[in-house]
Amino acid sequence: MRNGPVAPGPETNLQCSNINWEPVTASRILLVVCKAGWGLALDMDTCVQILDEFGFLPAGQVGLVSLIGIPEGLDAGQTERFLRENGGTLEAQTA
Repeated sequence: MRNGPVAPGPETNLQCSNINWEPVTASRILLVVCKAGWGLALDMDTCVQILDEFGFLPAGQVGLVSLIGIPEGLDAGQTERFLRENGGTLEAQTA
């Protein structure tokens, strides 16, 4: 895992504390981004697993998934439901 600051945008002053390079297979890398101090009910690995089960992960060899769009304050069941129903609206990009 590599941690480091991200330049603040015009509407935010966030730092990425969890930038996770995670090989999904031997030839695939997935970059997962979430908010600093992330306090969601599900951990990052569980969120990625749910997105994968419902076909929302990028298909290329190197992909980016942003979990920043998950609303805070949801319990585990609500977070899972949000990912199943709205996973396609989260930023997912293939390099």
